Amino acid sequence: MQKAFPDSEGVWRLITGLLKHSTFILILIYEFIYNKIKEKKMNIKSVKDLFPGYFQPPLENIWNDCVLVIDTNVFINLLKYPENTYNTVLNIIKEYIKQERFFVPYTVCEEVIKQLDSSLREVNSAYTTIDRKIDKLKSDISTLFHGLQNQTYPISDTEEVLKIIENYSNKMKTEISLKKEKQKDIKELRKTISELLNNVGEPYSDNKKAEIIKELDYKYKKKTVPGWADLPSKEQNNKYNDGLIWYQTKDFAKEKNVNILFVTGDISEDWFNIENDKKRTQKQPIINDFMHDTNQIIHILPITDFIDEYDSRLPKTQRIDSSVKKDTLAFMSVDKTQFPSTKSVINVLQEHNKVKFKPYYETKEFKRKTHINEMVEWFLDRYEDPANMCPYCGKDGGYQYIYGGPYNAYEELDCNFGSIYSEDEIQEAVKEVEKSGTIEWSAIPKEDWTN
Repeated sequence: MQKAFPDSEGVWRLITGLLKHSTFILILIYEFIYNKIKEKKMNIKSVKDLFPGYFQPPLENIWNDCVLVIDTNVFINLLKYPENTYNTVLNIIKEYIKQERFFVPYTVCEEVIKQLDSSLREVNSAYTTIDRKIDKLKSDISTLFHGLQNQTYPISDTEEVLKIIENYSNKMKTEISLKKEKQKDIKELRKTISELLNNVGEPYSDNKKAEIIKELDYKYKKKTVPGWADLPSKEQNNKYNDGLIWYQTKDFAKEKNVNILFVTGDISEDWFNIENDKKRTQKQPIINDFMHDTNQIIHILPITDFIDEYDSRLPKTQRIDSSVKKDTLAFMSVDKTQFPSTKSVINVLQEHNKVKFKPYYETKEFKRKTHINEMVEWFLDRYEDPANMCPYCGKDGGYQYIYGGPYNAYEELDCNFGSIYSEDEIQEAVKEVEKSGTIEWSAIPKEDWTN
């Protein structure tokens, strides 16, 4: 009788065949799943891929090959820097141009061209304004001293003090005059700035610009691109300029496959996180927007920090003077029409603007004392110590107020002056009339009233 089961060799062949087919089937399944993932582009990414701005490589990684991009405000402030600072910043920019590592977004170029002439005129007119304010300051101080001299507070050596003020104001005006003479020629400045506007990007077409503005409206609300902080203060035509500069810089970085070092004089909150008014860190959402769209690295620095970084890499014999950083910092933290080289003059004028000098007779203190003196004089003309005119009877309980009384100083003053003078002034007048110790008063016979 034939056996129902195959021999051992047949069993082995069967098992081997099944294993071979199983392996082949597993390979087919793996390839199918892999291709499906690839076709559907499933978002299997790391957190660094999703949020590259939060894992920004250090500046050191890009310093030697990055492209420098300068914001409009740096170009405009360059016109107003003192000579040494002007030349230092100018030479740094020229070095990047020489290395072909400098790019000017079209909107930056457009803004600089539009603002150039008005900014140059503003620089020159500022000297005249300062000169006039010095004269006004001198006049107000002189009026103040004469007012004090002629009123309640006589001051010794007034003329000597006024002479010192006169000499100091003349010294300030001389300094301003010398600075004005040394002011850079407008034509030369215009030529220099024009030469810096090197390697300018192309403007957007109307359709492309409209498309980007639509995106900016969305991103401004999300606060993921620079420019949203300036919206309330900018005119309608200029409200998108920062955003357009940002997009033009992204386009350049992506097209040329380069990293960017962006330098600005704007330290507002749409560019930086500001802690304790001093420490500034880059805004991660805008860094994330740039790196996500370009796959390139960007670092954003205030002009002062850029000067520091550049200076730290120079040989010791070529280090930048510390005044350069002070000057660039001054133009980021104070009004842009001010001149760091005449900072002492400006501080005086700023303080003057905060406290308007007046003749003493126009001051609140003088008016207050006048009101108090008026009430004291009025009261003492009508009331007196009962000991002066009133008979005294110990059995009947003291003074006999035959002319009326006793009167209370506060009640009388409040009744007559409460509607025109302050409570504080009335209380002060009461203290003045009661300082002799009398708190109950007799009326003075009307024929004895002085008015």
